[in-house]
Amino acid sequence: MTIDDRGYVVYTTVNNSYLTWNGYDWVNEDGSLFTKVKYVKRTIDITALNNVFSCSNVVYKIVGDIDLGGGTLTIATGSTLDFQGGSIVNGSIVFQNTKIIADKNTQIFNNISFSNLYEISIKWFGAKGDGVTDDTNVFLAICNKEYTRENQLTVHIPVGVYVISQPINPNAFSDENYTFQNWIGEGTKISPDRIYDKIKSSKTRTVLYYTGNSDLAFINAVNSISNITIRGKDNGNAAGQYTFIS
Repeated sequence: MTIDDRGYVVYTTVNNSYLTWNGYDWVNEDGSLFTKVKYVKRTIDITALNNVFSCSNVVYKIVGDIDLGGGTLTIATGSTLDFQGGSIVNGSIVFQNTKIIADKNTQIFNNISFSNLYEISIKWFGAKGDGVTDDTNVFLAICNKEYTRENQLTVHIPVGVYVISQPINPNAFSDENYTFQNWIGEGTKISPDRIYDKIKSSKTRTVLYYTGNSDLAFINAVNSISNITIRGKDNGNAAGQYTFIS
């Protein structure tokens, strides 16, 4: 400690923060305690990153882009990831009772696999919902994740038109071979008699627009679908099969 423990500059390749000693603890620039809130600003090697994220019940503010370099990051139990302009890319994340704070319309993960996360926004993983971009791969990656009846996944799908170009056929999982997911859209479903152009350009509803040539867009894809319009080419109904499990 130097400068009488006041204004002491703490530098690491992750935090790069100015901390002030208040007489009993180090304080971040925003006044929060360093023991409770840690800013993560840049990439370091995966071993050091795992050390940074090893503190339980801490709020990690992600303000930079963090590249895992193909490694696996384990988040300590009960922590919060608060995304404030940053992202995490290229690797795997093991969550443990983790809370995520992020804009539902903002991508915060890219090329990331994960486990033990039970509520997400599809846009966190790169879905565009712009009526043009093919979002099939994002939906496939999420849909093929294994959950259980006791621990199901809630997928929030914000307003937009999500283009899906091939059937979403999830892998056969346990308990009657169903994927335990619940997809929740926004707005109200569009009735079949609404004109096609309004479906393609919807700005007030969630629409899954299926452009494939097969008859079914979904087969046993999710437990429940709510507030989502599913349509095929030429305004055809491409709802396919999905199963409600009580």
